[in-house]
Amino acid sequence: MTRQSRLPVTACTLTAALAWSAATAPAVASVSHVDGVFSSSNWSVTMFANASAAGSSALSVQELTGGASGTDEYRRIKNSLQVGGAGAFVIAVHLNSNFIYDPGTQGAITHFSFREQSLNVSAAGNGQASGLVIKQGGNIYIQRSGLLTMPSPQFSTWQINFCASISSSQMHRIDGQGNVISSDNPDFSASGGAMTLGFLRENTGGSAGNGLLEFECGIDDICITAIPGPGAMALLAVGGALAPRRRRG
Repeated sequence: MTRQSRLPVTACTLTAALAWSAATAPAVASVSHVDGVFSSSNWSVTMFANASAAGSSALSVQELTGGASGTDEYRRIKNSLQVGGAGAFVIAVHLNSNFIYDPGTQGAITHFSFREQSLNVSAAGNGQASGLVIKQGGNIYIQRSGLLTMPSPQFSTWQINFCASISSSQMHRIDGQGNVISSDNPDFSASGGAMTLGFLRENTGGSAGNGLLEFECGIDDICITAIPGPGAMALLAVGGALAPRRRRG
């Protein structure tokens, strides 16, 4: 069993267990995907913006030092929001090609839990909103309620950010024009297709005339856990077929 992070498996599965305890515990195990290395070959980024944010951009890079432990890797994200009208937003969708959960073969689930370590590099405001992303059947679904924030000054140093329960109804499809369709949600049942998982980073602007707003933050030690429903035939796995463990020393 391999994974991409130095984050102890027990730390990730403990948070999953806490999420379980809020409801009837299923008779099968959860499945967690973990990464604290953020190799560029494993991660893709796609930007979504609405008409009021034309000209916006989203960039990300793997930093080799400066992560949550001080000397480890992390992913640094810069959202540049060009505010051209009220309600402008830019959403950067980050997907890991190794973060796969297939309810058809691994069992139906009731929800996901989401954990990361967050850093507000911008040193102002709430940094970037963060949350779960799912790609299923060619569609992108983004978390719309319970999003994490990283307000300054608390997040001027690395802090744990955690959402215990994210249901299908909290995940809404976003189309290529930046329209969010709340009635279109991913399928967590056994008939649902394979899901590629990741995270989003989002910024919004208030009104026209704000011009260019830039937000820079970091993410480390991401852990996404699929929580199966009672009787689901989920397989015990942490990380799936992921890249080798982070090098030490």
